[in-house]
Amino acid sequence: MQQLKGNVIASALPDESDPQAAYVEAVEPAVLLYLGQCYARLLAEKTFEKVTTGHLKKCKDIIISNATTALVMTDLYTGQNLHQQICDLFFNSTSTSNFDSVKEFLQRVFVSLDESEEASLNDSMAPSLEIIRTELLRLSILDPMVRHYLEFLKFMSTTPCLAQVLINYSMPTNEKDGKGYAVSLLGSVLSLSCLPKNQLVTAEFFNKPSTVSQQEHQITERNLWLLIKNLNDEIYTAFYNMLRLSPEIRHLLLKWLGKCLHANAEKAKMWTQHAAEDGTLAPDGFMLNLGNVLLRLCKPFSKPQSDNLMKVDVAYAKATVNDDDESRVRGKHLQGLEKETCLVSVESNDVTSLEETSASCFNFTTECFFLTHRCLQLSFQVVHGKLLKLTQELGRIQRVWEDAVAQAGSGSDMVQRMREVMDKTMTQYLTKKAALLEPHALELALKFYIATAALLSHLGSSSDLLQPIQFPLPAGVPKCLTSIPELIIENLVDFISFLRRFQDSMFLTASDDIGQLMSLILVFMGSPERMKNPHLRARLAEVLEALMPHEDQRSGLLSSSSQAMASCQQHLFAQHPHIRHLARTLLQVFVSIEMTGQSVQFELKFNYRRPMYRVLEYIWKVDLHKREIKALADEALQHMEATDPPIFLRFINLLINDAIYLLDEALQYMMQLKEKQSEREATTAAPSLQRQQDDAMYHQLGMLARFHNVMGNETIHVLEYLTRDITAVFIHEMMVDRIAAMLNYFLVHLVGPKKRNLKVKNLDEFEFKPKETVCNICQIYLNLGGSDEFCAAVSRDGRSYSDSLFLLAQQVLLKIGKGVMCPDIEELAARIKVDASLQLKDEELLDGAPDEFLDPILGTLMQDPVLLPTSGNTLDRNTIARHILSDQTDPFNRQPLTMEMVVPNSELKAKILDWVQHKRNLTTSEDCS
Repeated sequence: MQQLKGNVIASALPDESDPQAAYVEAVEPAVLLYLGQCYARLLAEKTFEKVTTGHLKKCKDIIISNATTALVMTDLYTGQNLHQQICDLFFNSTSTSNFDSVKEFLQRVFVSLDESEEASLNDSMAPSLEIIRTELLRLSILDPMVRHYLEFLKFMSTTPCLAQVLINYSMPTNEKDGKGYAVSLLGSVLSLSCLPKNQLVTAEFFNKPSTVSQQEHQITERNLWLLIKNLNDEIYTAFYNMLRLSPEIRHLLLKWLGKCLHANAEKAKMWTQHAAEDGTLAPDGFMLNLGNVLLRLCKPFSKPQSDNLMKVDVAYAKATVNDDDESRVRGKHLQGLEKETCLVSVESNDVTSLEETSASCFNFTTECFFLTHRCLQLSFQVVHGKLLKLTQELGRIQRVWEDAVAQAGSGSDMVQRMREVMDKTMTQYLTKKAALLEPHALELALKFYIATAALLSHLGSSSDLLQPIQFPLPAGVPKCLTSIPELIIENLVDFISFLRRFQDSMFLTASDDIGQLMSLILVFMGSPERMKNPHLRARLAEVLEALMPHEDQRSGLLSSSSQAMASCQQHLFAQHPHIRHLARTLLQVFVSIEMTGQSVQFELKFNYRRPMYRVLEYIWKVDLHKREIKALADEALQHMEATDPPIFLRFINLLINDAIYLLDEALQYMMQLKEKQSEREATTAAPSLQRQQDDAMYHQLGMLARFHNVMGNETIHVLEYLTRDITAVFIHEMMVDRIAAMLNYFLVHLVGPKKRNLKVKNLDEFEFKPKETVCNICQIYLNLGGSDEFCAAVSRDGRSYSDSLFLLAQQVLLKIGKGVMCPDIEELAARIKVDASLQLKDEELLDGAPDEFLDPILGTLMQDPVLLPTSGNTLDRNTIARHILSDQTDPFNRQPLTMEMVVPNSELKAKILDWVQHKRNLTTSEDCS
């Protein structure tokens, strides 16, 4: 039974198929490789079936005992690196038929070491783990060896003692070192990504993108997605295995996750999002992979009606633990959430919920839910923010490059340098986009956020998760909202906005459940009681816009998938059980941005309102919503002077305010651009530095002009289509003078002599659309022109109205191809001219009125004077009513004020009426004489 070669027994079998290979194994000098091969042969030899089980077990035990001794007493094997041998044995067998045998051999050896009193498994494995960690840190995600290292990770995850060693070895010495987790053994696997590990590393993908076709970029992207998905699937398997091994291993892994996220919490702050990634925080690739793994763990409860979803206890966010033992017992491993701002603030005297929280224990579903949200905040949201910054940067570089080409020609050194900068920036953009757009991760995230929306909607409406939400919502605010961090809503809004822009077809994968997002909007967007932060409620409008059919989807020329998506979205806006509440909710959040009592930057306010304008225009074309908006207008008309002004009245007041501010600013910027363009043409030989400064100022002006033009155009457009069907509120005495003066002011600037100051080159670059604006303004005149009150208000405006105003407007309408409007404008102008002549007579009649009869703000004769109780000043009722719509304070001392608080000044009113009547009598007497 023996084949001899020299003095070595190569095989116990006479039919050895490869004697040479057997001989090589038999003379293997590396002790662990030899013993591992012996163990594998022992399991593989079918002849041993004739050997008793006891003898076979004894042979295995002898091999394991020898291997254990070798690792305990490494000094016996001088010149051998036993720890490297462990790595070689494992990785050389991953693609062979002996792999299962090798894994069994190593597992038994390590278990034996763990049970040994002569050595520590942690110490014995540490050198091998360090070799693997070092190798992993230098690998690219493209490297074929990645597969072998993932096998090792899964191997370590299936045995309790090995999983414990893996996690312990991956815990940084300094638990507050965020980057330490990324360079640990577990972290080194998670750090495999298409994203560079820091800004000093040369990008591996999408280099010199301008020299490569779009098709090649798409192929690279798809290949990366496959690599990312496979990597995350394998890491998830390892994490899942460890979580199921034992309560202790679960505790250790959750502890590692919680401390990792807490140590990297600074990534959520704006100042760190664009800082170099080679400092103290984990790189974005690591965080994205970790988020994708956690999303896989969330799959069991990422369904709106899931029983597991009902197990999420939001008190987790406010709970705190004092030590590791308490963390293990209570199931609370994520730190720092208790410091986050929540949807509703806790009253200082309300300690009941805090006491309940302090005693709570939490299940794994709850931990997984909050760990995932925290990780997505530090990963997806951060990388998306950087992607948007790169988009802006590419736009800026493009403008500079175009200027350089115009000045120096396409072959100049400056242009070449700008091309290199553009290529480098585009490489970063394409790499980040590829990392974020991995399809499977997006699908998991969408389902997770839809489940989150379902959970929050039912918590916010105090309803059971399995029961439908009921409107109107209960008056009381659920206490659980004091424990829900705002970051959960921020994550959701950020992700849905990303999908809308980059991969809106993904919504089709969850079309049956997309209504949960609408429910979230209806519960929270219009309810400051349930979501205190007005900025966060305003951002929900971005989700609303994302759920709305695209403009091209409404045009009819669509693919089958786009048709399906459009149909789903249209159905959502028409058939959601509570969709009729949408119009009021939208107007409430529109108004709330202005009424926060906080200082809100104009640009930020209008950025919030921009998606609201788009949604409003869409729902105005849906009969159900149009009826609701008209009903709100009727409600406003009936309560024009209510203590709490009706929502529609406040809405149109802000619309007019916005239109006045935006269009006025836009016209001013256009005038400045006109001057700058003239200066640039006149000074072609300015010094280089001066030229750069002038260019920077010019581009800044251009950006400001563009922003105000876009927002101004949209605001005027809203007024134009609303006034087609709603007129009574606009022509009410409280509003009519303001809208008439606004229209007159902007029309005279756009069609009068000053329009030449607005003629800049490249109107489209600045979104300046004077033709469109003139048409919209003229249409508003026509929409309201059937009212005598409106015509009189137009004529009363002494600042901008003149008999020639509408004649100039007609000339412009003819030039821009809108002559069809001219007959109606001409008829309206004639009526207004009659009113103007009557108004002139009235002004002459009432000239010289005593100062006490004049409104102290507008300087006009008061019709209905009222006394302000806190300042003692008297104003015309309409003047103070308009002021209170925007600011419920006394304009003279800033004290709180409502219309119910003002006191009619009957005595002064009688004096004014007597004086007016006296003046009229005098005029009548003079006419008779």
